[in-house]
Amino acid sequence: MDRSIGGMILTLTHPDYSARPLSRAVRALLKRLAEYDACARFQSEVAQWWRQRDQMSLSIEAGSPVIAGPGSERQSLVVFRRKRSQ
Repeated sequence: MDRSIGGMILTLTHPDYSARPLSRAVRALLKRLAEYDACARFQSEVAQWWRQRDQMSLSIEAGSPVIAGPGSERQSLVVFRRKRSQ
């Protein structure tokens, strides 16, 4: 699996269908994704992350980028600097 691309798979399930073949397919999908160290989250957790992300801001302090806002302590930032040509 090429993780450099990123992405998300959203599966919607309902308790009424838990005994049907669809649930077996969902379980098989989750098992397969676990082989690739995929992150499985409930829809409510994903929604909470997006709400928090919407409240975050990115600023520059003392020449360095800083993420601020609810949940920012769990975020990371990668900075790439272009080499100056001589």
